[in-house]
Amino acid sequence: MKKQGILFQGLYFSTKAEQYIDATYFLLYALCKNPMTGKMLKTMEKNWKDYILFQAEKSTYQKGEFWEYLNNEETESAEILLGFLEEIRNCHTVRWEKARIAFEYVFCKIIGKEYDFLSKENRISFEKICSVAGKYREVPFLTSSYICAAFFWAECLNIKIQKNGTYDLLYPCLKEEMKIWEKGRRAVN
Repeated sequence: MKKQGILFQGLYFSTKAEQYIDATYFLLYALCKNPMTGKMLKTMEKNWKDYILFQAEKSTYQKGEFWEYLNNEETESAEILLGFLEEIRNCHTVRWEKARIAFEYVFCKIIGKEYDFLSKENRISFEKICSVAGKYREVPFLTSSYICAAFFWAECLNIKIQKNGTYDLLYPCLKEEMKIWEKGRRAVN
């Protein structure tokens, strides 16, 4: 199993020193803000869903103000998706593969449709990624979440994103948003 890439290391930025931004909250946010995600996840087998939710309960991502930006249905979706990510990152049995397939399937159906044009490219400009994400400006954090989602999806498809245009503004923007989401504590049930 590959322990590299956005899911494991974060979104890579080549600045003066190599830097990574944890993309977990951004990926969860982009997915769970789409109502189709909740509908898809409702069809999960109960035992698998219970197991995945148990994995999410143990996650360090259960804290922070991130959760305050979600409604009840979005929270349940985000917890299931977080459980998938925890299983992918920490499981050393065949279950990690099942979680990876489930996470990528949901991602493909929700975000993949938005970035369908990526599958036809070898290389894509950062501006093109931003043009899709820009239509979500009305919802706080959603534009940057969709940009992170595009980087993950491009990584899955082995497509290079040309880091041009306003790309240099992405790192400080994501860093500030992470500070907001990581503040405070959410009561874990």
